[in-house]
Amino acid sequence: MRIQPGEVYRIQWPYDVAVEKEPYAIVVSEESFNDQYVVVVPLFTANLTDSAARLILPEEVIGRRAVAHTDKLTRLPVANIKALESGPVGTIEEEVFFDLNLAVGKAAGAHFFPGEFEAGWKPPGSKRPERGSIWQAFWHDSKQTARPGLVMSDSSDTNDHVILMPLTSQPLEKQPILPSHVDLGAYVAQADQVEVVRTQQLREYDDRVDRSKFEAACRAIAHVIGAEL
Repeated sequence: MRIQPGEVYRIQWPYDVAVEKEPYAIVVSEESFNDQYVVVVPLFTANLTDSAARLILPEEVIGRRAVAHTDKLTRLPVANIKALESGPVGTIEEEVFFDLNLAVGKAAGAHFFPGEFEAGWKPPGSKRPERGSIWQAFWHDSKQTARPGLVMSDSSDTNDHVILMPLTSQPLEKQPILPSHVDLGAYVAQADQVEVVRTQQLREYDDRVDRSKFEAACRAIAHVIGAEL
């Protein structure tokens, strides 16, 4: 069964960032980007507080009120989707998916509106994780060895997690860069593999990208979630 963007499923959450027990999540990427993962946004049904990076969903989507937390945008193994063979428990309408794309952009400090793309930018510091900085981090599948990632959302005293885009070493003979990837010279950033991580998993500041590379990373996320810019 092919997973479609906008579908809602019960999932098994594998990450250390806190969510509800047995949460729902909205799929926001095409399964064709990676046959092992989809990119999702988790839903909260108890805490209905909204913000720029959170979207209140119509009650009919899952039969009760829920809030999508786009600041927790992350890849999810397809194997962690519960009862996949039974189909989605709900589906959001096109206009709600459009609003969700806008909220994803806000989580990254960008404006994902057709013809009006803009990425907010200020050079990131090295004291705390900020958009555009590169940190060595312990990922879900590499808890013993830190690997580099590009920070795509700001942390704060009340926000103990960030969206991190993994960086892989550039092959000696460069391959064509996919729309979901960003060429950073020595590394390639992979927007289809973003992962939400707790700030405690970030070990040390490594470097930062410039405005143009950060904008390219935002555009790559927009491409993954199907946002028209």
